[in-house]
Amino acid sequence: MKPRVLLLLAWLVVSSAAPADAKSYAAERFDCYIRVLTGGAIEVTETVVFRFEDGTFTYVFREIPRRHTDSIQVLRATMDGREFPIGNQPGHVEIGRKSRLRVRWHFPAPVSNSTHSFTLTYRADGVVRQGEQGDLLAWRALPGEHSYTIDSSTIVIEHPAPLTVQPAIDSRRAGDVRVQPTASPVRVTASDIGKNGWVETRLYFAPGSIIASPPAWQEAQQRADALGPRWMWAAALIGAMGFIGLWSMRLQYDAPHRDSPAPASDAAPPDPLAPAIAGALASNGRVSLLHAMGTLFSLADRGEILIKEESKRFGQRIFTVERRSARRPLATHEQAALDLMFRGKHGQEDQVSLAKARSRLQSHFGQFRSAVQGEMAAMGLIDRERQAVHARFGAVSLVVLLLGAVLFIAAALLAREYRGWPLLVPGAFILVALVGFAFRGATTPLSNEGVRMGERWRAYQKHLKEVARREAHLTADSPGRVLPFAVALGLAATWAKFVKAHPTPVPPWFQALSAADANGAFYAFVGQGGHAGSGGAGAGGAAGGGGSGAG
Repeated sequence: MKPRVLLLLAWLVVSSAAPADAKSYAAERFDCYIRVLTGGAIEVTETVVFRFEDGTFTYVFREIPRRHTDSIQVLRATMDGREFPIGNQPGHVEIGRKSRLRVRWHFPAPVSNSTHSFTLTYRADGVVRQGEQGDLLAWRALPGEHSYTIDSSTIVIEHPAPLTVQPAIDSRRAGDVRVQPTASPVRVTASDIGKNGWVETRLYFAPGSIIASPPAWQEAQQRADALGPRWMWAAALIGAMGFIGLWSMRLQYDAPHRDSPAPASDAAPPDPLAPAIAGALASNGRVSLLHAMGTLFSLADRGEILIKEESKRFGQRIFTVERRSARRPLATHEQAALDLMFRGKHGQEDQVSLAKARSRLQSHFGQFRSAVQGEMAAMGLIDRERQAVHARFGAVSLVVLLLGAVLFIAAALLAREYRGWPLLVPGAFILVALVGFAFRGATTPLSNEGVRMGERWRAYQKHLKEVARREAHLTADSPGRVLPFAVALGLAATWAKFVKAHPTPVPPWFQALSAADANGAFYAFVGQGGHAGSGGAGAGGAAGGGGSGAG
């Protein structure tokens, strides 16, 4: 059977089965009666009438966040007027106590195409807080997270003391919201409430008329805020000491004199260097896997290795690298690259897949990097003192960054007691580390001659980009001869497209499975071989809200 027919049949099966699992329900009303108690607690009775339409349902749940409360205690839960005992069996109500209070009604039997009423009565301590205008009750009566619509809602708030100002109402995705303040109670009505819609009410009372002292959670916040300046000073001291240390390291650095870069020539590379060393100069002395892959192309171009295309696997082209007898003396980094690519568990091998060759270079990259840096130092392209300062910036910045990460974990554990203030300390460490990395980027391990040559190679890199984008012409060398430098300079992807758009004879060191498809195979190899990678306002601060739903 054809794959297209199989896909069509699979789609028909999925599409025909989907409606059987679909569920649809809505709330005809979600009412809330709140009684404010002297001392700052509130007693809440929520009544929600669900209309279950499509599908079968076995439970309803309600989640209430504990934020901005001292505690929450469930007093009673009913379904259709029948009180449920606590438990996780059918006909029981299950109560979970984590960061949110979670109440789940387990139906005595599955329901569908019917309407049922659910009530939940609970007490929340420490809800009324001390505000700038007096005692404040901020309560989100409806759940802020619900996947169903609510036709209407009535919120009644009975309070023991008179209000000092008119109630403040915030809402989200609610149609017609109205408030009817009286001496007591306050009545808020809303209709056409969409998914995740809510209504929040803020009532202000005279100071001390509801609570004599702030609730425990607010007292904890006030204590934490009182310690805030100490955390700030500690972070500022760490930052200042870190910046002074970085600047003292910077004073030990002898910056090179910057000369105007020589214009890049389109006739040939600016210097007779190996691609890996040229790439390292263009990268400010940093040796990367790109430079090792550039060496692979250079060795192939010189006849030291042979590239063969193998049969496709899972629709992807496969290439192998075959070692040939050495034809001329090799540089230290070239010999290191060959040894690493062909070093297996049982000694040197004669043939290896391109993917494995790249993996071996990456796994033991330090040996290749040391070889390149050693040659650069012998050529006078690296200044040892600058290299030491450059490396010191990197090492110190990395240590400080790791220390900041460890302290961030510790500060996150303290954040619950001291709010976000402890995070300032690891933030200061991380900031110092970032500045240290910036200092490292502004320094170079190269000598004055290395800096000048690096500028010429970056200009040549720019020239090759312009050639690949058809903004300039390559007059002297063929695209194949320039290829090792393009790879080492990080231009493998763009140069592969250029080679594809400008077919040239496939080099003798590349053997394709089919002569008719040799150009396509070579284009794919350039792409693979040059790859070096691894794979709402005013509503904040209120208690209440949470989630609700059915399933």
